[in-house]
Amino acid sequence: MLYPNCTADLLGLKDVIVTRVENFNNQIHVWLESRLQMQVCPVCRHGTKRTHSYREQLVKDLPLQGLHCLLHVRKRRYYCPHCGTVFQERLSFLARYQRNTKRLTSKVLHDYSCEQSTASIAKRNGISTGTAIRIFDRVSYPLPKLPRVLSIDEFKGTQVGANFSAFSLIL
Repeated sequence: MLYPNCTADLLGLKDVIVTRVENFNNQIHVWLESRLQMQVCPVCRHGTKRTHSYREQLVKDLPLQGLHCLLHVRKRRYYCPHCGTVFQERLSFLARYQRNTKRLTSKVLHDYSCEQSTASIAKRNGISTGTAIRIFDRVSYPLPKLPRVLSIDEFKGTQVGANFSAFSLIL
């Protein structure tokens, strides 16, 4: 093979090795594992490369060629010899406690900005409508400042040719 890890480059994933790619059930399945790197213990802040165990996590990614893409990520759990803590490695493309890539999350939020329905966004990206709603709810927007003064005005509007009138209120 001329380029040994071009699939990871095409997916835009860093520090991972693609071990297998399969296409079945109208889905693209990609098996990944990370490269062994020095990790910092979250408790004592010492560096370690000592592997404790592995676990596979199924992660949804952006659709590829019109097919839903599932990443089978073999995550490494590290052991810190200084304090005895076992912790998982952090991956650049995956937020903590999430089963969707950061790219998929940003794509869903971009689709919301294009004024599309939640059902169509979810169907196009291969997620449930509940997941799409939870992604949208996680975004925090700053509250707008309220004006110091609020004025009220009212007027009576009549429509020409009609035999009724209405009062309107302007804030």
